[in-house]
Amino acid sequence: MIQAHNLEVVKIIQERQKVNSNSALVRRIFQLLQLVGFWRIQHFPREENRVADSLVKMVSDKKDGV
Repeated sequence: MIQAHNLEVVKIIQERQKVNSNSALVRRIFQLLQLVGFWRIQHFPREENRVADSLVKMVSDKKDGV
């Protein structure tokens, strides 16, 4: 199970057959997922994942010099 907080990314990956992406990153993600074989992805809002939310805030604070 893959969980991502970026809804746009989740939609792109879920609709992989419909997308012929020019993005090297998206193509690489698809290559890696093919190696995994069976996988599922779901949108998991950052606000519902306190650990990820805290890490993002920590990094943001360091960049801002707080």
